[in-house]
Amino acid sequence: RFVEDKNGHKKLAQTWFCYFRLCPLCNWRRAMKQSNQLTQILVEAVKQRKTGRFLFLTLTVENTAGNQLKSELRQMGRAIRDLMRYKKAS
Repeated sequence: RFVEDKNGHKKLAQTWFCYFRLCPLCNWRRAMKQSNQLTQILVEAVKQRKTGRFLFLTLTVENTAGNQLKSELRQMGRAIRDLMRYKKAS
């Protein structure tokens, strides 16, 4: 259901979504929500640390067998923890 504001623009007022993972409309709405949340987080991060820099990091590993998945995930968690503990080089 859409409603019109005083300028004549239509705005979504009420709807029901299926929340199915592969639904294009639901995914579009989810992406919009996550984008807004990320923007709010980044604005707050910049406020708190004006001289900070952002780093986009993608880590990959080779496929692992199902029976080794638990140990592989544990190892990856430890590696990320160790990465976060590194001190800035002087």
